[in-house]
Amino acid sequence: MTNRIIMNSSGVKLSRPGIDVLSASDINLLFNSNYMSIGLFQAGTLSTTTGFTSYWFGLTLPILPLVSMLVEVAAGVWQHSSRAVGSSDKQGLVQYRVYNDRMEVKALSAGYACRYSVWVL
Repeated sequence: MTNRIIMNSSGVKLSRPGIDVLSASDINLLFNSNYMSIGLFQAGTLSTTTGFTSYWFGLTLPILPLVSMLVEVAAGVWQHSSRAVGSSDKQGLVQYRVYNDRMEVKALSAGYACRYSVWVL
């Protein structure tokens, strides 16, 4: 039987099926607590206006999060618009700024429905 998980004072490691965790290289590990991982912090929907509107996270994060944005460009048609900090999407529909405690979002021409995800390390 293959050893797939190890937990000791140095952390936790989980290997791919069929790979012994005791001799696995990093590429063959599904999880290694020695490295930071990204996690979903917050997700939701919002409607944009032509002025910046603040959407508060509820706490101040130690580092800037990554925000992923989907913009509804037509009924049921969503365009992915993911920019790390303060950029606008490819069609120039929505612009947003990201801070440690909030994001500010606006439509550049008309209001759009958006789905957002906030990711943190």
